[in-house]
Amino acid sequence: MFILRLIVALASIIDPLPVLADWWGLKLDAAPNVATRVSPPLVFVVFLWQDGVMYDSDLIRTGDAAQILGSSRQHVVDLCNQGLLSCERSPKQRRLRRSEVEAFASRIGSDARLNRDQRQSVWLHGAVAGHLANDPQGTLARARTNLGRLRETHPSGMSSRWLDAWQAVLGGGPEAVLQTLTSQAPLAIELRQNSPFAGVLSDDERRAVLGAFRKQDHRAPA
Repeated sequence: MFILRLIVALASIIDPLPVLADWWGLKLDAAPNVATRVSPPLVFVVFLWQDGVMYDSDLIRTGDAAQILGSSRQHVVDLCNQGLLSCERSPKQRRLRRSEVEAFASRIGSDARLNRDQRQSVWLHGAVAGHLANDPQGTLARARTNLGRLRETHPSGMSSRWLDAWQAVLGGGPEAVLQTLTSQAPLAIELRQNSPFAGVLSDDERRAVLGAFRKQDHRAPA
């Protein structure tokens, strides 16, 4: 692994040009008289070239991103693979932009407390989970059909990234889908807001679930 570090340097007396030339093995035709020339203070920017990735202060490791999101490192890798977070890859590691990770955490709400709409979504998708348990193939087939229609409506943009994420979840089989339908993890919360399970519940089932939720929500302490 080749690492090149140009550490922050101050040159207030000695001209840095000959020094830098010596570092890179260059020859100067006419080196300045370093004894009589005084340079103003210079600060060199810090760069790091590691495994083919140029490092800057906004790039962080997957472990750092996991701490920001309150998740595992594997979850961060999954977000990158699903296109929900961008990353710079090398043969050995990934780097993500801190600003993007923090914006993502803010957007999905890393706070585990759910608002009323999110709690209602949990109830509705819990009912969908019951259908999935009774008829895995039929329920997943409907979701894939809905997903195809949604892709036609949202071929690009953030919505298409959530659809890509659902495609990966559906590819994981019934158990992966069941977990996403009922989990309170930030990614699952956001995915349920972009659900491909429309039509799985009948109108009567949907009304019954919403009625039960309203009663429970009304009784819940503020």
